[in-house]
Amino acid sequence: MRHRAPDSGGPPRGKVAVIHYVPQSDDAEANVGIQSFQASGLVTCPAGRTTEVQWSGPVERPRVNTLVARTPGYILSAEVPSAPAAYRLVITTERTEGYPWSTATRTEWGFTFSATTAGEVRQLPLVQVDYGIRTASDGKADRDAELLVTPSHIAGASVAAVRTDRVELSYDDGRTWRRATLSSPARGALTRLHAPAAGCLSLRVHASDARGNTVTQTVIRATGAR
Repeated sequence: MRHRAPDSGGPPRGKVAVIHYVPQSDDAEANVGIQSFQASGLVTCPAGRTTEVQWSGPVERPRVNTLVARTPGYILSAEVPSAPAAYRLVITTERTEGYPWSTATRTEWGFTFSATTAGEVRQLPLVQVDYGIRTASDGKADRDAELLVTPSHIAGASVAAVRTDRVELSYDDGRTWRRATLSSPARGALTRLHAPAAGCLSLRVHASDARGNTVTQTVIRATGAR
């Protein structure tokens, strides 16, 4: 499998890829190959630009909803059953020193995928999430700023329609969450902040496409509020 990861907002201190495989039938005797390599150094993410990374890790004999791969790297290459199957991919990042915003992220994708033929490269149908909010040079937004959430697919990955199912906001670094009221303009789901003075905004977004592929993304301290 090969896929492209979305921009996580900056150079992470650590990155972990976790894949769960959920067979659609009882195929406990199926063979899953193991192949792993890492081929990326430090990834930098300049403000306002998109960064593309790849990651990989070993894939082990799966059972229903069990861990089949885990790696701190960026590339995952594996043989999978030829029949379509459901998978769950989790990416986490964490930043500490020198980065006040986007200090931690967790992105969890659910998707269905079948093995490719020899030599074939195909994008995974991962639902991506983009955010739009007006901030000052210090990375802070107005306490009542508008937030635009736009789900999409990587070009060529899928043509299935996408939607934002739910947006949750936190002003205490993710300890408590409240569901945001959304309007649905043509360009994405829109909400307005109600942040306390000198607070920080954390986000948790749930989106999906018409084929049942899903994403849940959490960004702790996405921006400050003033």
